[in-house]
Amino acid sequence: MDYRPCIIIPIYNNHSTIRDVVTSLLTYEVPIYIIDDGSDEVTKRELFKLDSEYSLVQVLTLPRNQGKGAAVMFGFANAYQRGFTHALQLDADGQHEPKDVPAFLKAGEDHPNTLVLGDPTFDETAPKARLYGRRFNHPWVWFETGSFAIRDALCGYRLYPLKETVEVCRRYSLGTRMEFDPEIAVRLVWSGVKVENIKTRVRYYADGLSHFRTFRDNVRITWLHTRLVTLAILRHLSSPISSKATGRGWMKAPERGSLLGLQFMLWILRLLGPKICKKIVSPLSLYFLLTSKNSRTSSRSYLRRVLDREPTVSDLHSHFKAFGDALVDKVLAWSPDGYPFNFVWKGFEKFDAIASKGEGGVLLSAHVGNIEILRAASEREGVRVNAIMFTRNAKKFESLLHKVGGGAHTLRVIPTEGITPDLVLELREKIQQGEFVAMLADRVLEGSPGRYSVVPFLGGYAPFPHGPFILASLLKAPCHTIFATSQGEERYKITFAHLAGPLHLPRENRKAALAKVIEAYARQLEQVCRESPYQWFNFFDMWEETATDISERKRAV
Repeated sequence: MDYRPCIIIPIYNNHSTIRDVVTSLLTYEVPIYIIDDGSDEVTKRELFKLDSEYSLVQVLTLPRNQGKGAAVMFGFANAYQRGFTHALQLDADGQHEPKDVPAFLKAGEDHPNTLVLGDPTFDETAPKARLYGRRFNHPWVWFETGSFAIRDALCGYRLYPLKETVEVCRRYSLGTRMEFDPEIAVRLVWSGVKVENIKTRVRYYADGLSHFRTFRDNVRITWLHTRLVTLAILRHLSSPISSKATGRGWMKAPERGSLLGLQFMLWILRLLGPKICKKIVSPLSLYFLLTSKNSRTSSRSYLRRVLDREPTVSDLHSHFKAFGDALVDKVLAWSPDGYPFNFVWKGFEKFDAIASKGEGGVLLSAHVGNIEILRAASEREGVRVNAIMFTRNAKKFESLLHKVGGGAHTLRVIPTEGITPDLVLELREKIQQGEFVAMLADRVLEGSPGRYSVVPFLGGYAPFPHGPFILASLLKAPCHTIFATSQGEERYKITFAHLAGPLHLPRENRKAALAKVIEAYARQLEQVCRESPYQWFNFFDMWEETATDISERKRAV
């Protein structure tokens, strides 16, 4: 790829400093685009002179003041259309050190798909309020990204890879004023762009013109972090609600986990309490409902099936809010402090009869309600449960839960990337000791082509994985289903039902046998979904056929 950088300078009324900034940059022979964000006449005259005097300089004008973020995004779009690959952004007030331009440009050339951020150093001229504000901003960004990759998200001296940046600007409705700098940095990290930080000096001048309005812009940045933190929680603790995946593409959605995120969420819960956290979730859920088109579409498709009617906006919001509430309870369930959930059992007598005899078995569940509540329920009933995680990051997640939860619990997470003889022997031994093995069985994992059965589910046909059922057959133990759905006010309904005796999957008709037991599982999951319609959190359109297609297929058989 050819490396074609340019410089973008947003300006609003900085007529006294812009000439010095521009002339200090000319020596690097890089095209300079000055984005006039509706400046006054004095500034416009100065910009006209610069445009006329220097061939490297071009002024692009916005009709009215729209904010720094809007001006920079306008510059990105123009630069990308003109064939530039990278844009170096710096301010018009002279705070940024021109001598560092070569370092930024070299970093972009060496690492073309990297966001190069200025890591500022300040002298005694820096206002204390601004420094304290930056220190307040850092932890939020570190939590949102799950790393310390971004050292300073507020520094406006940075080099962007234009292709990735323009795509993020197109995909999301970003802040148009001072909140733009931290938001675009976080969004780029979320999109997979790596970060490099370069030390650079930032100067404050006594007579300098600053457009940062302490109250107004701090409110905007606080609201920005409120939104990003909530979205980060969704990313840290579940499949991303903002995923673009549709149809079978949800199989490829990665699972994410972050010790920093889990610990930070626990701190927030301890500070505010679960009830206040859930009140905060409600308007934020509405925000994600309005901005997450693909998840909204998938939610509507699911609710249309489970409610047997066209869902309203209120239905959609209830679905998104239930997801947010479940995340709060998910963290509480793994908290070392514990939480006094109240349980209402359906099928308790069957569960108790099995547990009291010291018999173990297989428990199949789904992404419905809050399976983490089983930890609290199993501890209360004194039953040992081993949760199997079939994910690429399972070992990491298990390690995080151990660090956050602290100590041993009756629910143990066993990470695995596949079924192995050692795993089967280990689990058989646990079942013989009266313990249970729990698995989620409603999502097909990436890299499992053909390892699923398509069965009737909520008026259509949907794929369900073979893996959990094959493992259950190898364990030669009774197979049950268990689901935990919220009833409000920290009450959870635990639904337990027998699914099958020790599963037998003969080689000669294994697919048919798998399809039969998976269809039985799907019927039990469907019943739970209809009883608690807003609590199945599979924000992907997984259905392959409609009810009409099913009828036609049956008539054709």
